[in-house]
Amino acid sequence: MKEILTKTFLRMYLFKPKSTWLKLNDDIYLDYMQNLYWWNKGDKTKLKPLFDRIKESIYKWNGKSAPETINLFIGRNQLHYKISQRLSLSPVLNNLPQIPKNELHKFIPYLILEYKDFSKNTSYSISIDFSLYKLLMRIRKGYRPNRKDKNDFINFVEFIDKILKLGNQNKELFIEDRLENKRQFKLVFDSEFEQYSFEEMS
Repeated sequence: MKEILTKTFLRMYLFKPKSTWLKLNDDIYLDYMQNLYWWNKGDKTKLKPLFDRIKESIYKWNGKSAPETINLFIGRNQLHYKISQRLSLSPVLNNLPQIPKNELHKFIPYLILEYKDFSKNTSYSISIDFSLYKLLMRIRKGYRPNRKDKNDFINFVEFIDKILKLGNQNKELFIEDRLENKRQFKLVFDSEFEQYSFEEMS
């Protein structure tokens, strides 16, 4: 097992561009490698913080929003309005590797995390290498991904698009006026009368 970890570490180190070579005191990299080890072992008791952090980054991908809501990207950055929907994500753990204790013979050099909406059966997974992991940790701290980030990690953009479909935007939307005292509104669809209602939130 130690030999596998060493080879994986060296492989990931040697193929990194020289301008971004690893510093051995890089806390994010060490954290990634530790989570990678636990993921390969299928140790879900150690993976909860990882799933929580990635979930937080998912919610913040299109900017900060209220708890358990995610902003919708509607074609361009909106300086005046922010539109969001409810989304209750939970991790899917039954697809983690199942490795007997102390018998780790194969080591995958990236994470595969899966999430589903709390009220639905549909789930989506995403592969996360160190470069993407590092970006997601920056997003947790408030960084907004730019066009280059989205081009570099198009797979994650597609993952976000799928995750957004798990929300309830067809039933309820939250709209915030960013310029006028941050007034907040709610657009709700009444399925019985097949009509929308629009109201200001207190």
